[in-house]
Amino acid sequence: MKKFKLFIFLVLLCSMLFPEFIGTLPEVMRPSMIVVKNNKLYLAEGATFSIYSINDQKLLFKFGKKGEGPGELIELPHVPNKISVQKGKIFVTGIGKAISFSKTGEFISEFKTTQAVFQLIPAGNNFIAKEFARSKDGKINNMTITLYNSDMKKLKELYRQPFVQQQGSPGIVLDMTMEFVSIVITEEKIFLEESPKGFIIEVFDLNGNKLYDIEKKYTKLPVTAKDREELENKLKNDPQVKQQASRMGGWKEMKKFIKMDFSAYFPPIKGIEASGDRLYVRTYNLKDGKDEYIVMDLKGKVKKKVYISNSFELSINSQIAGGSISSINNGKLYYLLENEDEEEWELHVEEL
Repeated sequence: MKKFKLFIFLVLLCSMLFPEFIGTLPEVMRPSMIVVKNNKLYLAEGATFSIYSINDQKLLFKFGKKGEGPGELIELPHVPNKISVQKGKIFVTGIGKAISFSKTGEFISEFKTTQAVFQLIPAGNNFIAKEFARSKDGKINNMTITLYNSDMKKLKELYRQPFVQQQGSPGIVLDMTMEFVSIVITEEKIFLEESPKGFIIEVFDLNGNKLYDIEKKYTKLPVTAKDREELENKLKNDPQVKQQASRMGGWKEMKKFIKMDFSAYFPPIKGIEASGDRLYVRTYNLKDGKDEYIVMDLKGKVKKKVYISNSFELSINSQIAGGSISSINNGKLYYLLENEDEEEWELHVEEL
């Protein structure tokens, strides 16, 4: 009996510590974003969107269309259309517009946004926008987090982060160790990470009023020569960068127009996600090649730390523009992996 109980314990332990292959999504070719909620997988791909059952990977609904008419979206390479699952509807952000669909994909309504807005997230009666804004002299591209009302009138800017500097020579300065700002909304609160300043997460209500900060002490993680080499290779092998380099005569020619800057240390936060009353902070700390996730309550109290596979990332530009093929729901991380041999996308899950 004791041996049987030990066996059951080990089986349960293994199921919690190791990734589980759920199944394949044969209809999917180029996914740009997923959201998991209520045992359903919501997937964005170009101008179309799919809803799958998590339990059997069955395609339930597919909707959306390429175009510029009502309910239609423009497709741009490496600028993914984004999907957000709300109560009673599915909210989609495209180029120059935002669209509401029913939970079964029927078109409800749409409104125009500015071209600078690349993601809108409903926040009560307002919207949180991720958008690009150039400095007055035109030399710095900023990513901003801005609160808009339902009429798309700007209420306040919550955060601004410079990410690309334009200059005469070599042309573009890239901060290779900078992480792009991430923001989540849960339990009627806005959580905004500010890793360039430290391990800091600002918390606002849905009207943009500051509630409190989550701030933690952290050990600085140095950027080594090996790290710099890996980061350069990641840029060099990025699909869009490879295409651009090919047009310019190869990577060596392209490098003449890029200056790669490396900070002495990695940012303390790689990204944040939320589900229910839990906040999940991804860091650059590695263990056996896996990323550290710090699981907290919404006040910042650490519940545990776990280490999860980091092999589910999109191209660099797609990440900048808000694409993601991972999603956290009910303490589980769901993510897509491409099986290149079978030319299929696989759905995996790991316990957090």
